[in-house]
Amino acid sequence: MERIVIADRTMGRVLAVLPAIAVAVAVRLLTLADPPLWVRVVAAGVVAVSCWIAYRLLTSQVVVGDHGVEVRGVLYDAEIPWAHLESIDVKPSGVPLRALVWGVMQPHTMRLRTGSRTLRPVAAISHADDEELSRAIGAMRVRVGAWRVPAQRQSQETVSSV
Repeated sequence: MERIVIADRTMGRVLAVLPAIAVAVAVRLLTLADPPLWVRVVAAGVVAVSCWIAYRLLTSQVVVGDHGVEVRGVLYDAEIPWAHLESIDVKPSGVPLRALVWGVMQPHTMRLRTGSRTLRPVAAISHADDEELSRAIGAMRVRVGAWRVPAQRQSQETVSSV
């Protein structure tokens, strides 16, 4: 199977602006007169965490391959084998994200469900008609059996439609 890689997305770059704003505010606090030690420590912590988050946003990806789906997010790395993937669907993103890019696009988020958790990869946030995302979702649905007729599915399988 050909590997499908979803990376270097516009949405990740847009979201990376938020940590950059936090860094700018922290640096501004540090340049004001002579802040107390605790303010400098907090500002340094904000800068470190914000840089880490921005780095992870800019390098986030979803890879659909032979063995399953690999997801690199902001606070996690996950490898989901095909046997554990239960459903894949795309829904409009939440209100905070839509407000962030208001007027630019209507973002949609891919949701991957396993038995124990649900992942919403930041690399898969895009337009509803994104061809690369549609191709990846189609490949995942074929692997998990979403295209089988309902009578052929096992009773515990759940598959959501787009």
